[in-house]
Amino acid sequence: MNASQVPEEQLLEWLAPCSPARRALLAGLGLERNAQVRTGVQEPLVRAGHLPGDIDIVAWHSTAPERGYALEAKRLKVSENTFLTGNISGAGKLAHAERQVRGLSTLGFHCVGLLVFLLVDVHTVAPGQWLASAPAPVHRDIRERLAALECSTLVIEVNQPTKRHVFSAGTVGHYWISDPKRSIQQSRVTSVLQEGAL
Repeated sequence: MNASQVPEEQLLEWLAPCSPARRALLAGLGLERNAQVRTGVQEPLVRAGHLPGDIDIVAWHSTAPERGYALEAKRLKVSENTFLTGNISGAGKLAHAERQVRGLSTLGFHCVGLLVFLLVDVHTVAPGQWLASAPAPVHRDIRERLAALECSTLVIEVNQPTKRHVFSAGTVGHYWISDPKRSIQQSRVTSVLQEGAL
């Protein structure tokens, strides 16, 4: 499966223990490998039928439940067509994602933000067109769009160098577009994380 074809639900499932995506997420958040990660979290942190609906990712370390992270996840897709047209699939959803992060900020976590899975079908792109160290115009455009958002944004970039399934052959890296903003977490959230009741 090409990187740009992976559904968001499968990306969240890819955060299972020992995956490269999980290691990139935890490294980006400054958490140790044995940290807790939950996806699709609702009650007791989000009441049914209320915004933001659910929390895509909640992460914390069991020894520091007072420092929980709540993240909204979105994916951006870069395929061969992107280099021809300049269209970045998923970019139109960024404004909505920013609103969802604002909704997360009302829940009282230590840190909230946007997690962007940047999926790049490198094997379909001519050599030299996609280099993280010397970004192609498309890469610069993505960074500029993400930097314009008014929320902390962590990018997990997944490059697929071969035609093998991206989960087995992809390379994964991470970087912050804007530094995470941290605050004192509400005791209600700390209690839920301490009990692991998710």
